[in-house]
Amino acid sequence: MREAVAGLGANPASTTERIRRAQRELVSKDLTTRGFARQHVMLTYQMLRNEESSERVEPLVSA
Repeated sequence: MREAVAGLGANPASTTERIRRAQRELVSKDLTTRGFARQHVMLTYQMLRNEESSERVEPLVSA
């Protein structure tokens, strides 16, 4: 691990470019906190729609 960190520090310009490239990739794939929240909302809406349209299923175990 020390060698990896030392390698990053040895070439700051290259390290900065790698960081910027990684940031661009995260944003382009919508892997941000807002993207996560957007996906969560979309999945929740889909689940609620499916629940409303499906027949009621009785639980296997009664409480």
